Amino acid sequence: MTTNDCREAVVLAEENASETKKLESAQLLKAREALELLHNYFGGRQATKKLLADMIADGELDAYARFHWTTDKRAIRPIWKAGPPEGAIERKKIKPGVFSGSSVLDNDIKRWKWRRGLFHVTHVKSGGSICRFFYKDVRFERAAIETILENQKAAFRELYKGGRRFDETRWGT
Repeated sequence: MTTNDCREAVVLAEENASETKKLESAQLLKAREALELLHNYFGGRQATKKLLADMIADGELDAYARFHWTTDKRAIRPIWKAGPPEGAIERKKIKPGVFSGSSVLDNDIKRWKWRRGLFHVTHVKSGGSICRFFYKDVRFERAAIETILENQKAAFRELYKGGRRFDETRWGT
């Protein structure tokens, strides 16, 4: 993907940004808060991070970023240090296609900064060129996270409803 292709992606994203619904801050939950709520129910932090990323890629969970921009540079740390450029899109819904179109998403997830809400997604194109999508201050819809949490709590209550911990090897499923 050339620099022009990255610029075209930004232009398309700007056009679609006006179509996304505006949510108040009270309706959104920071990425670190969502991770804190869910990690006990999904096998730890790493499994929960992967689950949330997969849900975004599948379109099952809406995520929003305060700033969004793209670049074709390989170095990640200097781009984060520089911050969003002047032309960065503000208040953008993250499109599921960005996540599902990445062949190296698992490697990217390991480098995300959940405490600060800094996510990036890398697309590797033919010829070795790349296009990186940067999202700053990522947040999730509070209602969706609470629904996921309630569903998981209900599943846990069903497993432990007799008071004892569920022993799958002894009782089966």
